[in-house]
Amino acid sequence: MPDNLYLFSAIAASTAVTFGLRALPLAFIAKLRSHGFINYLALRMPLGIMVVLVAATLPAGIMDPAVAWPVAAALAATMGLHLLRRRTGAQRARRYRRACRDPFLAAIAAPANP
Repeated sequence: MPDNLYLFSAIAASTAVTFGLRALPLAFIAKLRSHGFINYLALRMPLGIMVVLVAATLPAGIMDPAVAWPVAAALAATMGLHLLRRRTGAQRARRYRRACRDPFLAAIAAPANP
């Protein structure tokens, strides 16, 4: 059985790593916000992350009715909440373009049909 010093040092190390990973980006936030590539990632990554999450969580037998009904219900609930709150991705993109200072990023974020 490990002694107390070993346990406390493991807890302290994991606490330091967790704090560092969460606090260090906040220390550089002003510099990161003015960087064009970071703004581009902030615009594009949420969709990419959601696609990866959906692909990873869909079960292999998605066409089985026992699986398809809960997935369809979850999809309907999510779409209903988005419609209820009127917070779509297009509205967020418009708000982002207004706040964007970089003309290159504003051109990238421009919709195909204004």
